[in-house]
Amino acid sequence: MLSMSKEVPWYLEDKTDHVRVFGARGATGFELPVGSEAFEQSGLDLERGTLDYLQGLKMLGVKRIERVLPVGTSMTAVGE
Repeated sequence: MLSMSKEVPWYLEDKTDHVRVFGARGATGFELPVGSEAFEQSGLDLERGTLDYLQGLKMLGVKRIERVLPVGTSMTAVGE
């Protein structure tokens, strides 16, 4: 099974302003709990299917896991 992770752009916000967050997956000291988890079956894409077949792969779908930062969690952010 091929494992690949991506992080979508997101931000933290309070009453004063908001801050964009980059590279949170590399943070240490806390574990984000799972907010939702779903398996999405892949559609029939002839071009993608042919490329996967030639490489010996068969794409069944994508498992999407969303993690959340619970309200009230204390953290320190370092930025530019």
